[in-house]
Amino acid sequence: MDPELILPIDSAARGMEIIARTILKPGDEAIVFDPVDFLFKTSMEAAGATVILFPMAFREDGTINFDSLESYITPRTRMLGLCNPHNPLGKVYPLEDLDHILQLSQKYGFYIMNDEIWSDIIYPDAQFKSILNLGQERNIRTMSVFGFSKSFGIAGLRAGCVYCQDKELFDKIVAMSLVDTTIGGITSLSQVAGIACLEKSYGWVDAFIERLTSNRDYALQRLAAMPGISCHKPQATFVIFPDITATGMDPADLVDYLYREHKLLIVPGGARYFGPGSSGHVRICLATSHEILSEGLDRLERGLCQIASKK
Repeated sequence: MDPELILPIDSAARGMEIIARTILKPGDEAIVFDPVDFLFKTSMEAAGATVILFPMAFREDGTINFDSLESYITPRTRMLGLCNPHNPLGKVYPLEDLDHILQLSQKYGFYIMNDEIWSDIIYPDAQFKSILNLGQERNIRTMSVFGFSKSFGIAGLRAGCVYCQDKELFDKIVAMSLVDTTIGGITSLSQVAGIACLEKSYGWVDAFIERLTSNRDYALQRLAAMPGISCHKPQATFVIFPDITATGMDPADLVDYLYREHKLLIVPGGARYFGPGSSGHVRICLATSHEILSEGLDRLERGLCQIASKK
């Protein structure tokens, strides 16, 4: 990665918005995976594009099936959003799938918004591969974002960056960001914090992942014994995304019930946060102490048992 092609910016979310406005205009189409974090759709629609949802299906080995992706590309397709690692599924992508996506970008000329904010949060039984591993020349239309809120816990300082492989494209991003004015940009204090994170804090990240691995394995063990809920094993991120369709409840209704009756707050699946493909799921955060996680799972279990007893 060329350090001259890295733009410090006030959060990865802001970076996504800048990337979208740099490339997209009304009449363009942008492909967004379904489910995925809502910021892809929000940033692309804010730039005037029409979002085309690509429903994510899975192969028998648990990897995401991209066999039909090409059929969603039209002459108006201008961008594709790639969340790697994937939020909320907690998936990493095999290099073969990233190569397939990049081949389509080269064939049809669309740009890739590549969100790598979770790339440090990888469990020991998985391996992260970036689409940038496939070479600088092939990634001239790839624009990536990273942020410091997930790995290092400094969300309030709003520190992130945009990076790409092409100088001309980078200059367009810089111009769109307005960092050369007093309108856009990241504070000096946040840049100092970001440097400290990169230079002095990866030991903390290693310890964080060790804690998350323990929390992940404990949560999966607990969920497997609860009625009406099932969960795949995430490879990355500090969230899990259980399937609650067996409860017979809408995710928003379940979340409301758990909050009202058991004082437990989790995130519902559905179009608002992750797209319609997330229906039937909830998202649970693992980035906490074992004690808080255990108490939260106790409350979830009590709630699910009460629901099951009424059937």
